[in-house]
Amino acid sequence: MNPASEFNPVLDLLVSCSNVDFGFWSPKENGVEKYGVSSKILCASWTSDGQTLALGMLSGIISIRDLSGKELRNMSHSASVWALMWSSSSGSAKQLERPKELLAVGCWDKTLSFYDRVGKQYGEVQNINFYPTSVQFFGASNEYILIGGTNKSVGLYTCQGRRLCSLAQSDAWIWTVICDSHDKCIIFGDQNGSVSVLTLDVEKVQSIYKSTYACRCTNLTDILIQDLAKDQKVKIECKDDIQMVAVFRDIVALLLSDCAVYVYESSRPSETFGLSYELKHKVRDVECDVLAVASKHIFTSCKKTLKQCDFNGRIMRKWELEMPVCVLRVYGGCSGSECIIAGMCNGEIKKVFPTDVQPKHLLTHSHSVRSINFSIRRQYVALIDDENQQLFIYDSKTKKTLFKHDQVDSAVFNGQLDEILCFSSQGRVLMNCNLIISLEIDGIEGVVGFIGSKVYFLQDGLVTSAMVISFSDSVKKLTDAKKFSQAYKVACLGVSERDWKTLALAAMAEFELTIAQRSFGNARDLTFAHLIDNFNQQMKQCVGDLELDQLKGVFNAEIAAIRGDFRGAANLFAKNGEIDRAVELMIDLKKWEDAKSYASQSKTFKMEDVALRHARWAAEEAKDWHLASDLYMSCGCFSEAVKIVTENKADGWINQLINLARNIPKSDGDVLRICATCFVEEKEYDCAKDVFLKLNDLSELMKLYMQLNDWDAAASLMQQRGRALDKGILLPYAEGLLLQDRFGEALEVYSKGGLVEYSRRMLKQLADNAIMECRFKDASYFFWLLTKEQLKMQNEEGARNFQDYKDTLLRAKIYYAYQRIFDYCTEPFTSLQSEVLFQTAYFICLCIISTPEVHVGGVSIVSVLYTLAKQAKNNGAFKLARAVYTHLQEFKLPRKWREIIEVDSLKIQGKPTEDNEELLHVCYRCGASNYLYSLFSQRNVVCDTCSSCGHPFIRCFINFDVLPLVEFTPDASISEDKAIKLIHEMPPVEPDNSDTFDAVVTEALDNQIDAESYSPVTLGTGALRSLRRDEVYYCPGLVSGMKAQFYKNMIPDIAVALSPGCHLFYHEEEFEFA
Repeated sequence: MNPASEFNPVLDLLVSCSNVDFGFWSPKENGVEKYGVSSKILCASWTSDGQTLALGMLSGIISIRDLSGKELRNMSHSASVWALMWSSSSGSAKQLERPKELLAVGCWDKTLSFYDRVGKQYGEVQNINFYPTSVQFFGASNEYILIGGTNKSVGLYTCQGRRLCSLAQSDAWIWTVICDSHDKCIIFGDQNGSVSVLTLDVEKVQSIYKSTYACRCTNLTDILIQDLAKDQKVKIECKDDIQMVAVFRDIVALLLSDCAVYVYESSRPSETFGLSYELKHKVRDVECDVLAVASKHIFTSCKKTLKQCDFNGRIMRKWELEMPVCVLRVYGGCSGSECIIAGMCNGEIKKVFPTDVQPKHLLTHSHSVRSINFSIRRQYVALIDDENQQLFIYDSKTKKTLFKHDQVDSAVFNGQLDEILCFSSQGRVLMNCNLIISLEIDGIEGVVGFIGSKVYFLQDGLVTSAMVISFSDSVKKLTDAKKFSQAYKVACLGVSERDWKTLALAAMAEFELTIAQRSFGNARDLTFAHLIDNFNQQMKQCVGDLELDQLKGVFNAEIAAIRGDFRGAANLFAKNGEIDRAVELMIDLKKWEDAKSYASQSKTFKMEDVALRHARWAAEEAKDWHLASDLYMSCGCFSEAVKIVTENKADGWINQLINLARNIPKSDGDVLRICATCFVEEKEYDCAKDVFLKLNDLSELMKLYMQLNDWDAAASLMQQRGRALDKGILLPYAEGLLLQDRFGEALEVYSKGGLVEYSRRMLKQLADNAIMECRFKDASYFFWLLTKEQLKMQNEEGARNFQDYKDTLLRAKIYYAYQRIFDYCTEPFTSLQSEVLFQTAYFICLCIISTPEVHVGGVSIVSVLYTLAKQAKNNGAFKLARAVYTHLQEFKLPRKWREIIEVDSLKIQGKPTEDNEELLHVCYRCGASNYLYSLFSQRNVVCDTCSSCGHPFIRCFINFDVLPLVEFTPDASISEDKAIKLIHEMPPVEPDNSDTFDAVVTEALDNQIDAESYSPVTLGTGALRSLRRDEVYYCPGLVSGMKAQFYKNMIPDIAVALSPGCHLFYHEEEFEFA
């Protein structure tokens, strides 16, 4: 035999062995380095990673070397080592409970031994009774070993060295055995030089009973038992080739290659501890072609003989049959007396009872039977013949063929329902439901179990996880055929909620209400379930067919509504007297026009109700604010319409609000005010104005004008409707006018609003401001206006208010006069005559000195006295000038006037000591002349009055000279109106040309004691009638409680004019310039 050689499985390296050495050859190296050995090398093998080399030698030594040729270890045998091989280091080695790298050694001492990578022996040395010449690991996980040798056969062994079977025989020694990479082909060469190829096909060994499935594992010595329903597994190691397996309930029977039957039983409850089996019985020397197991017996068939044995191996019964048995199945029955179904090679199916002498005929098939399956209730029988691989379904009672299909590998009935069968054919799984194929699934072979909606199938020799299949098509087909009861049973195996609902709706349409209600419950559709329940309750109370038909019509309407046929539902409701429900349905669907159409036929619903609900939906759900607003308006819900528009402010909402404001009646004032507020916020002032005018809310309109600073519009409104405005709005309006310096208008507003206190305060402030700015004429005017406001309060404050009026009027006169003095002292030129300045200064001095309680701030006494002294000197009132100059010495004088006054004081001393008589004030009542020097000679002088009779001087308020006017008053018994009437009468002609008025005045002077006891002359009827109308001046009382004043012009040639507004007198020729 040639020396051994072996390629490295990883590297480009070849080991070449000889009688004395070995070497590594590589195409990359030019030379070969050799390593010497002590004996001839017969065989060599590399590990799968290419790092370790094992050499078998003629001397029986096994040398383990690395890539450098260094010996790592060696093992010694008593005979030559002609065959060895390393197993591959696959992940499956762990499942086989052996080292990943295992060295199998065939020695010519007729033994098979194993070593791991470190040289430690693994397992026991196995005697094989021949000389091995070739060893080859075989299988996906190297779980088998192929051995060829001097026995002229290829033997199959386990990885522990136990022989399983012989795969091939030859006429000479077999020197070489190898297998392809897929372990499907085995190639061997013998001593004669022939090479043979062997193709392997391992038959499936399996059995199933209900949910318990048992199959032989790929290593041929183990059995895997699975509970498909509980997804539990257990593996039983038999250490021998398993030929057959049979399962019944919790019993598993195995036929091994030594013709022994091992009976295993479940040893503990699988629910608690999981699946577990224990060997209970062993029956040896069993001749068996077909095996079945029952609760207390095993059934075997060999050729034409069928035997029943107990678990101790005793034969209980024996039946001689016409043909050999191909299939045995336990049909069921009492424990210990189970019936057996036997399938014959001629196609006959027999039923065998242990008590029967002869088997009973069940049915006849045309060909040999390979597989038999019964439905759960034994109604149907499924056969697969052995010749054509055809599936046939028979009715067990009628023996008729119900269904057949070609090229079927396996078939199983559903474990819960008779009518359903699942079978595999040409790589597909098909489901037969009620004799109709209703499901096809590609890519699956070898169906072994079918429980509920789960199908179990083989893959790589093991049962995978269950595949859940759908019965939707089956249920649909049964439903279409109106087989609701069968469809319900199939659906209970597992369909979707949609399928349940489809079945339920179809059953309900045919008034199969029990099935429909259960189906709706499974579909979790409580709506229909409650609907059916309510219908059943109402149907119990029905009286007569007419009422029942109406009830069914309403029921169909409810069904149509739930299924989405709303139009049909509404029509059915209306047709069956439920018009209100039709309206509600259309409202719920938001079909508002249809709802109104049905509402027009209803006695309960009104069109307005539908519109109102339409509006709420448009606002809350559709968010269509314009539509909601219009609908609320049509219902008269103005506040809701405005609220919708103003809160959401959709596009064009201002125009919408304008339309609303125009259409909302005046009676809904609160809603209109909300509109106006929004208009103001959005600066739509014209719209807000229209709303306020519509409401006749002048106060809010005035506020709007003030907000806009539209004072012209506010003034116009004030002028037209001022009395209708309340004080709350007039006050801010007036304040706004004040900010615009429109004081006159503000005073008018105060006056119209009766805000006297505010007007007094304003005028006082204006007067004070004018005084501070030296605008004394303006201050005079403001004080005069203040007198009017003071008179308006006389009803509240009485006589005290008249005194205030008099004091204020005096201030007005003083400031009016002082403006001339101020201008004279501050301006370089003056247009006034010297005598006018003199009279003006003299008038001011009389008023200030005689009424010290009247405060006139801003009036300079020095300026007044300076003017008076200078003009007195210029007009010949030297005595008065001398007295004024002397009085001026008591004041702190301005520097610019100090020298002038001192010089004038000296000059005046050279002047006469008398005043010009033309300057003296003559009293037209008593005719006395009032000396000018009395201004400083008397301390208690009455303000601008005659020092003799006390009659007040009536001055012209342009040049301030004294006018020829005498005051009189009618008798107390004569009213003012009567007095005026008497004055207007034609005076009687006096016989002696006497003057009645003069006589009355003379009499009054005679009766008067002094000036302090002055009172106006009192005239009776005759005296009043004697007066000429053009000589009398009437000053009526300005307010209630104020007496009127009458004056008579004593010198009619001096024309006098009376100002009716202020009751002041002027020379008539000067009045037009006043």
